Amino acid sequence: MHKSLMLLLSPLLLTACVIPGDTVPSDNPLTCTDSGKTTVNIFYGDSQLKVSPQVVRVHKNKMIQFALHPQKAPATDPEGVDYDDVIVTVTGKKTDGNWLNVSGDSKSGKKLQVCAPDPGGVKVVTYEYMVTVQEVGQLDPRAEVDPQ
Repeated sequence: MHKSLMLLLSPLLLTACVIPGDTVPSDNPLTCTDSGKTTVNIFYGDSQLKVSPQVVRVHKNKMIQFALHPQKAPATDPEGVDYDDVIVTVTGKKTDGNWLNVSGDSKSGKKLQVCAPDPGGVKVVTYEYMVTVQEVGQLDPRAEVDPQ
């Protein structure tokens, strides 16, 4: 019974607000009902990966925008990696963080966007997520969603 209920409710739990160019499928994306956004910057390149801020706090139904900042390939190294083409993936670490799942490269707009859900209750809920940059590495920052 519990598994059947979870199966029926899973489409509601797994939706995400995405922009064109994102590779995460969603048949029924959420819409950010509150205006405004919080930006998380992802800097990456040769042996470098930085997410700023490491802990972002956002109110329910507001957008989190992941701005991609790839290192530019030096003109003197034509064989160097073009980090504009590298795929950046943001993934919730637990099932309650599936709303964070989004990926893309900087050529498709340099921004990946998701909508923070209403966590219910009155307490701030912390969601852990992974930022994975192809050919570079991984970091695990957090998003705190304020239900107020």
